[in-house]
Amino acid sequence: MNISKLNTVLWDIEHKWIEESKRYIVNFIADLEQIQLISFEINNCDFYSQEDKAMIIKKWMIENAISRIPEFSSYNSSDVIAYIESSTSICPEKIKEIIEI
Repeated sequence: MNISKLNTVLWDIEHKWIEESKRYIVNFIADLEQIQLISFEINNCDFYSQEDKAMIIKKWMIENAISRIPEFSSYNSSDVIAYIESSTSICPEKIKEIIEI
């Protein structure tokens, strides 16, 4: 159920937000500890030791770096999407670019 359907004031607030809000892409530098393991295609992380997780992350990073080299792949994008831990705060010095979309 959408709560804005219960009250016209909430409906107005929701639609004002939809009309006036802006979307951004924020490019920033993150430490590995700030990135969720699912970003590195580790699904059942409870089964891996810390050493195994570190090795999987290193392997993933090397494979993805190589796949972006034109001579080795037809990969057309340099975008990498990482899922950040919800408790993460990104300090302003780590923000490299903000693009309104």
